Amino acid sequence: MNKKHIIFILYIMILSGPLLGQSVTDRLRDASRSGNRTAPAKSDSGNNKTEKAQIPDMSSALQFPSVAFEDLISDQSLYFNPITGYFRPIKFHFYFLPEKDLEGKPMNYNNFTRAFLPYLRLDVVNKSSGQILGKFYYRAEPYILPSYETTLYEDALNPETPTSVTLTEGSYSLDFFIGDNKIASQPFKVEKENNPDPYAPARQMYWMRGEWEQYGRITFNSYDDFMFGHYIPDRNIKIKSQSKWDEYTDYPFTAKLYRNTTMVGVFDVFDFKISKGNVTADNGKWRLNENVFYKYPFAKTPGTNSNAFLKKEHMSDGDYTIETEIFRPSGTIKNKYKFTIKSGQIISDPRADRSKHKDPLTFLEQGVGLWYLPKM
Repeated sequence: MNKKHIIFILYIMILSGPLLGQSVTDRLRDASRSGNRTAPAKSDSGNNKTEKAQIPDMSSALQFPSVAFEDLISDQSLYFNPITGYFRPIKFHFYFLPEKDLEGKPMNYNNFTRAFLPYLRLDVVNKSSGQILGKFYYRAEPYILPSYETTLYEDALNPETPTSVTLTEGSYSLDFFIGDNKIASQPFKVEKENNPDPYAPARQMYWMRGEWEQYGRITFNSYDDFMFGHYIPDRNIKIKSQSKWDEYTDYPFTAKLYRNTTMVGVFDVFDFKISKGNVTADNGKWRLNENVFYKYPFAKTPGTNSNAFLKKEHMSDGDYTIETEIFRPSGTIKNKYKFTIKSGQIISDPRADRSKHKDPLTFLEQGVGLWYLPKM
């Protein structure tokens, strides 16, 4: 092939390139890289209407699927604005998703096109009317198996994929689905408080309430220190402005841990004496506060002059009780939580035990390394 032939071929390609949806520059670049052979144009998977959606085979899940309780009661996963009622369920962790579809192929929970929506869905339901206020779709990728972390699917051009709904006073539920299969349901409610002050920045505010008010949790950090966590809701309609409704407040706080009837741990400590610490609350939210406990009777950490923390190795078998006090201006709030250690293992609440709790919709998925404790 001589030089004239090559120039003629390139000229034809330049003219035909735009007709095939490729720019002149792209055509020339592709031709030079492939010995004058042009690559076929790639299709946009987001607009591929012929791709087939998978149908999850629910029997291929190792256990019945569930949603992490940690996310169901977190103000980080459930964003709510008490001024406007704006609600946005951001992300969740699913456990034991079906591994295959009905054709025996591996499920891909991050696969979607505009021909079909992601396979994981959340319906926000008004429990009084049964009305579905919004359907939210989620892509998912493996996190720490068997859990998957989701990402809220957003498509501004698709009215079927909202990114928020507005909630007013009422009772609601978050209903989770894999395909058409309902796997979990989490109730909550919204209460309204009116402010009679005509000069108030907000004449009314909405307070979201749920099971975060009824549970604490225990865990151990990477140093095997015992930690207790609980959610601190705060509701104060006297705000400075509509943009500063979520200002935080610190409240004095104490907590004591008993094994049977003997105190073995405490928060907080100062100069080897029991002292008040603090918990932090954000107005209109329910912040998770977690505190490391100190060993009691007090002892020094080897090689230091500081109090020793209560560690997993100190937690022998027995019945344990955590007693807490939050000192608010309106009065002291006292709570109590109980758990048992048997044969060196923390006994889970029956609702979090798959061998005992058989209703998947109300199962409490605590995952690994967390134990949830209902208030007494």
